[in-house]
Amino acid sequence: MYEFTADAMYTLAEGYREVKPDFIVVTNPNCRGFSTDSLRAASQVGMPLIRFSDFLDKLGTEWNSSNGLI
Repeated sequence: MYEFTADAMYTLAEGYREVKPDFIVVTNPNCRGFSTDSLRAASQVGMPLIRFSDFLDKLGTEWNSSNGLI
């Protein structure tokens, strides 16, 4: 999958209701960003999206909304 779709976000949320992740890391190296629909879906289900490269860049920092991770 080259794009992380809103449907993928809703499927994850429905399939793992008992799991409450801080965010979801999209590991596809071709991902350059997220569609408005994907970001809206992530916001609605409370699971922010982050690209793998951004995740790696932020390792070793505090995990909070002020640094863009959640």
